[in-house]
Amino acid sequence: MMLQAGSVHAFTCLGKFAPTHSLRYLSKRSSYAPDDDPWGARGPSGRRGGRGGVGGKGRGGRAGGPSDSSPRGAGGYQRRQRSEEFEARRTAAEGMDFIYGATPVLNALLACRRASFEELLLQDRSEAPSKDVQFAAELAGDMGITISYLPKHDMNMLADNRPHQGVILTAAPVELEQVSCLPEATGSGECWLALDEVVDPQNLGALLRSAEFLGASGVVICAKNSAALSPVVSKASAGALEIATISSTRNMPRFLEACREKGWRVVGTTLAEGSIPLGEVEVGPSTILVLGNEGHGLRHLVQRACDTLVTIEKKKGPGSAGPVAGDGNEGARRGRGGGVDSLNVAVSGGIATTPPPFLVPLVGPLDALRFTSVNKGDT
Repeated sequence: MMLQAGSVHAFTCLGKFAPTHSLRYLSKRSSYAPDDDPWGARGPSGRRGGRGGVGGKGRGGRAGGPSDSSPRGAGGYQRRQRSEEFEARRTAAEGMDFIYGATPVLNALLACRRASFEELLLQDRSEAPSKDVQFAAELAGDMGITISYLPKHDMNMLADNRPHQGVILTAAPVELEQVSCLPEATGSGECWLALDEVVDPQNLGALLRSAEFLGASGVVICAKNSAALSPVVSKASAGALEIATISSTRNMPRFLEACREKGWRVVGTTLAEGSIPLGEVEVGPSTILVLGNEGHGLRHLVQRACDTLVTIEKKKGPGSAGPVAGDGNEGARRGRGGGVDSLNVAVSGGIATTPPPFLVPLVGPLDALRFTSVNKGDT
């Protein structure tokens, strides 16, 4: 009796909230066929029919294919069709870049430095897009670029599930100018960044962003063993890739030697013994600031091509694990355990290019500037 009462009570409670087809299932009807059943009707024995193929029928089930009126058949056909259209779009855009994010797309359209723009893709959604996306759509329309609307799933796939902000631009890859030397130094305090085999796209993007924001004249990267100038770099740089002056060189040590002969001061950042604190560097001369690989830093031949080697001093404090970085005692500090003895290359580049010492003639002393960077949603 207690079991019967419990069963009736459970059925009564479920009856308040359960949909009609659940009640019919609990009442043990032999033919379970609710109106909204997405999987097709069961046969008279209560067993579900097989899934219908295109133009075929499953046992006890409904016909499949594009002419099928069941939600299952129609949905499957629509998914297949959408998948085929998506693959066709990717195949047609082979060799092109899918630039994603509002600021990178907008900068690419405004700078117009890429060889061609094929299509602007916007996410099909109910809410209004941002002002940057609307402006990008207006620019694309004025330039005669095809504008298409895609569902969020397809946009995510084209952007490799990275934050695209509802806009993707299909464009030709960035083409770099090969250089063997910079023009004659003017002595006006100009500063270039030279990146020796920086392979991480996020680091490369962050360095381009810092260089563009702080007023560096340009950036030189290695033609080999460097991160490709991909949409990931464009997004990480907040679109700085699209507007910054970027060149490549086949031989970084020879490039630096040639620049020294033309009056450039070459400063390398390293933790090697013999480097001086960044604050002791003389302000003024035209400078090439060299930053090394994330793992091994500057290569030996690149270090030899530098006039000066500098390091960023580590502040001593309660959390300090030892003396300043770059004193040649990194191994001993690691042996004691704990602490942080180095900086990410992108952070080092941002600190080193911040005035003083290299960009003082361009933007003024840091203590007089007192600026703050406004981050617009990390676009």
